[in-house]
Amino acid sequence: GRWLAFLRADSTWRALAATGQPEDTALVAARDVLARLAEPTEGVDRIVVESLESLGDFHWMRPNGENWNAAWTHYSKALEAWAQSRDLELAGDRYVAIVARASRRRDTPSWWRGGWQPSLPPDVVENAARIARTPEDRALTRYLLALALRQDVSSPARYDRAVAAFEEAATLGRGSDWHDDTLWQLAQMRLSPGRPEPSPGGGSRYTPEYVEAIETLEQLVAIYPEGASRHSRQALALIDEIRNPALDVRVAQAFLPGSEIEIDLAWRNVERIEMTVYRLDVARDGRPSNERWAADPTGAVNVGALESVRTWTIDGSAAGDHAPRRDASRLAGQLEPGGYIVVARGGGLSVRALVAVTRTAAVLFTESDGALVHVGDALDGTPRAGADVALWVVDRETAATRWTVHRETTDADGFARFRVPWQSHARMAFVAATWNGEPALAQSSLPSTRGREATWSVQVFPDRPAYRPGDTASFKAIARIRETDGSLSTPVGKILGYKVQDARGAILSEGSLAFNEYGGAWGTCDIPMSVALGDARIVLTEGPNGATVG
Repeated sequence: GRWLAFLRADSTWRALAATGQPEDTALVAARDVLARLAEPTEGVDRIVVESLESLGDFHWMRPNGENWNAAWTHYSKALEAWAQSRDLELAGDRYVAIVARASRRRDTPSWWRGGWQPSLPPDVVENAARIARTPEDRALTRYLLALALRQDVSSPARYDRAVAAFEEAATLGRGSDWHDDTLWQLAQMRLSPGRPEPSPGGGSRYTPEYVEAIETLEQLVAIYPEGASRHSRQALALIDEIRNPALDVRVAQAFLPGSEIEIDLAWRNVERIEMTVYRLDVARDGRPSNERWAADPTGAVNVGALESVRTWTIDGSAAGDHAPRRDASRLAGQLEPGGYIVVARGGGLSVRALVAVTRTAAVLFTESDGALVHVGDALDGTPRAGADVALWVVDRETAATRWTVHRETTDADGFARFRVPWQSHARMAFVAATWNGEPALAQSSLPSTRGREATWSVQVFPDRPAYRPGDTASFKAIARIRETDGSLSTPVGKILGYKVQDARGAILSEGSLAFNEYGGAWGTCDIPMSVALGDARIVLTEGPNGATVG
């Protein structure tokens, strides 16, 4: 009787779950039968263990299930029971099968596909790896052991053990559907967190193993060319990122005269870096790059035509370990007030950053028909009369970026006004100004110009808050038109169409509203007895095409 009850309950929930039907009465009843059969007894009761496994599958493998905590409650008890069985071969096979199922999400084709994954206790997975009999099971359990060990690599010994588990799984599992995942996960662990080393202050310091990671990634792409694994393209990109030269320079940009200037340099795989500082008049010589949508007046400047004021060399110390390096140092001596470009060259790369040594500041105000710029003293606001001002506007009508420039000179009050008809696809502007050699920069987004036509603003009020079927509803509409200059006008004689719809979208009434000199209009709707109960709505439309306005 108990065995038959188990078979019936197990087959019932699996069959019902496969249909995806929302009605779950029979499903829950089958689960309850299994729960009663899974109650503990003396010794190893086969029906109890089978019921525990079935309940674990119910919570983990069932569509719309995936309740890991509930599933593991039953799986863990089943594992304990099989560990006590005297039928070693059967118990070992079932133990390994539970570990495999419990480690794999139902909706994924393999044991690691990103996102949250279950993490079994390492001792459980290690038991499975020890007793696995078939080559497939031995390879899989070692991969699962590697994933479990990866959760804690806080010491060199733990890290080495996890690496060894991944390497063994990769050797045994070649040809499996998770072999590429093994190689990818090993490479990822070598990169982050990397190898732990004791820190002088206590704890561990992690060092990425770039050389070893590249070896693993190259093994992956050699076995799985692009298209053969979902990791192939990422692996190729990561190899290039680690192996190719990289160079970047950053500066805080603006400094008061007399300040020390710190330059932050980052590089990888570059042996020697040549540093040069060029003098730049940002208003006259500045030019942003059409390759970038950034408010950077140095982007397209030809530094070969500029005056060089400082040069020095930095030893990149590229030791072949592919490790990123960084240098944050202060520029020797002070720079005179003015604009400068710091250029770093090395490894076939050239990068640049703007440095502004100045007490002059600019403020940019954008309006619907242009822009207003004020140039003044950064500390006390004294106007800077006669400053040269370049207003750069980015135009992205097509996929390409295109910058255009407009030039003015500030008046006695430090103001420069630009009358610029913004294009509908213009999105950002920045100012580069120069006064007595001192630069000033500012940027702003532009007011939207898309759809610059008059728009309706309508409020509709019913005569009562609620109606019954058979009632007549009356409503009032008050409207204004927002003109292109932002002003509001009364829509005298204008007509809007309307539709009254019930909660299911059925049309209860339709007609037109003619607005009087006060911008008001009225309408009524007879509510049928068959109306769908719930919230109704009124849709207002304009013109022959029925464009919705409210």
